Amino acid sequence: MKKLLFIFLIFFSNSCKEKEELIGDWKLVEFMRDNEIQNELPNFPITYFKKDNLVIYFEKLMSYKIEGDSIIFSQATENKNEIFRMKIEITDENNFTFYYKRQVTNNLNDSTYLIPLYSKWKRIE
Repeated sequence: MKKLLFIFLIFFSNSCKEKEELIGDWKLVEFMRDNEIQNELPNFPITYFKKDNLVIYFEKLMSYKIEGDSIIFSQATENKNEIFRMKIEITDENNFTFYYKRQVTNNLNDSTYLIPLYSKWKRIE
């Protein structure tokens, strides 16, 4: 029984630690589109992670949850069914990367394709 309790405490402390690492204000420092790092950064707004599982992402208040190597965003105030998921890699306490794919539709030839993207973020000190 002690072993089971010990394993649970380790798991619980590790899951809380990841969330705590994100709390703060973050700015975009690198952006890659279609496997090519962009020289000019897009004008992304600052992202604010709060203690109560809230985040201000692209100037929208959302809730977030980390599950394994993914972060799940959902609308905090409006339609909670509207969610999206991205892969997150927490490099250290001051850096993380989002990995995701943007779906693009070409109406001229009725084709849809995915563009791989990533964005690297750094904590604002």
